[in-house]
Amino acid sequence: MIAYQTDENGVYIGEVVCQLTPLDTDETWLIPAGAVTKTPPKYGAGQQARWNGKKWIIEDIPSLEEVVEEAPVEDVPVEDVPVEEVPVEEIPAE
Repeated sequence: MIAYQTDENGVYIGEVVCQLTPLDTDETWLIPAGAVTKTPPKYGAGQQARWNGKKWIIEDIPSLEEVVEEAPVEDVPVEDVPVEEVPVEEIPAE
């Protein structure tokens, strides 16, 4: 059986081959996390298929600027970042 793997955002990334469960004599398939059994639709250059939990949607691939704008940023002042002291080993003389 073939399933359709998505990334953590639901974007289609490829097909996966599912295995039959060894614990059952019926045809019970093990479907990987993030994979769906409904075939994604065809899409054009510059587009991607995204599983929204109920159906596939076609959308434009976001530009790098859009992705960077959406990335979560954690505001932590530099002085609040813990620094560990790392012992420096002496380099043996040759």
